[in-house]
Amino acid sequence: MRLLLPLLMLLLVAGCGFHLRGSQGFDLQIESVSISAANAYGEFYKDLERTFKGRGVAVVVPANAAYRINIISERTKRRAVSTSADISVAEYELRLETSFQITDAEGESIIAPTQLIAERIYSFNRTSFVGNTEEEKILKKEMRRDIAGQLLRRFSATLRNLDGPAAANSTDNSTSNAPLDETVDGVENGVINGAASGVAESAADDNK
Repeated sequence: MRLLLPLLMLLLVAGCGFHLRGSQGFDLQIESVSISAANAYGEFYKDLERTFKGRGVAVVVPANAAYRINIISERTKRRAVSTSADISVAEYELRLETSFQITDAEGESIIAPTQLIAERIYSFNRTSFVGNTEEEKILKKEMRRDIAGQLLRRFSATLRNLDGPAAANSTDNSTSNAPLDETVDGVENGVINGAASGVAESAADDNK
């Protein structure tokens, strides 16, 4: 019975729509993107490609893409952040810096060159080279996924911002000849939707 309780709790959480941090709150209403990078066989390129495909977005060649993502640079740094009593390194900080730009099918920039950063700190064990190497490997994988999530959130917020004016014009046109009550409702809905878009965009910037 005791063994069944944890399993039941996990099933209950899954049934309530549990998601990993950063995996909800945005959506990409696009059909295709292309991804270009200096290292098209690198781990970040693969992670980003999997992330888009996982959200139902096709990754195609640039000529067929609705939007084009260019990974300008990727750089990983490591620095000591604390020492032990004998002045040896106790902790290291890993830092992944990735710069990218996104253009539309006509080559117009919708996101100018932007840098995204992910950081992790881990304890350094002088007696376990293998353990340190494995921990760095795991943390680098986490940081790549973090950067991919940041990029998607920024992309999603930008698309919502671009769609905002078009949606507002559509609302104005559809309500110009409507009865007074319907026109007021349309204006109120427009204000609410605009505020929600601004909050989503602000949250995306905070997660950079």
